[in-house]
Amino acid sequence: MVRGASGHLGAGQGPACAVHYRQLPTRLQAAFTAGVRRRLNEHRDQIHALPGKKVYELSPIVAIDKGTAIGQWLTEGSLPESPCVVFLGDDVNDETGYPVVRARRGIGVVVARRSTAAEFRVKSTTEVLWFLEWLLREWHFVLAERGRGADV
Repeated sequence: MVRGASGHLGAGQGPACAVHYRQLPTRLQAAFTAGVRRRLNEHRDQIHALPGKKVYELSPIVAIDKGTAIGQWLTEGSLPESPCVVFLGDDVNDETGYPVVRARRGIGVVVARRSTAAEFRVKSTTEVLWFLEWLLREWHFVLAERGRGADV
C-alpha cells in the first residue's frame, strides 16, 4: 500500500482480518489509509471495511457484527445457566455489543473518552486492570457472604 513502508500488519480473524497501522510513521499514514480505501473500493459490494483506531477491520459483507456474535455465543455456547458477562471494548466497532450484554444483565465497559452505549467507562488499560481487580474482590466478597468460599 505504501511501497517501502514497514509498520503495518495484518491479523486474521476467521473470515475477517484487521490491518493495523499503529507503528507506521505518521508521515505515511494518510497515504496508507488512502491506499486501503482505493484498493477496497473495487470490492465494496463484497468487503466491509470498518475503520478504527489506526486499524481497518475487513470482513465479508454478511449480517453479523459484535453484538450479533455475542448474542449467538450466549445463546448457543456451553455456558453456565446464568453467566455474568463482562464486555470491555476500546473501539467504535465494539458498540453493537454493549446493548446485547446489557439486555442479558451483563456489564459493558468502554475503554475510551467518547460517547458510548456502554454503561461504564474507564479511561485506560491501567483502569481496566483496576476494574478487573475490583470485580474479583467483589466476587470473592459475595461468595464469602453466601458461604460458598472464594473459589473462582
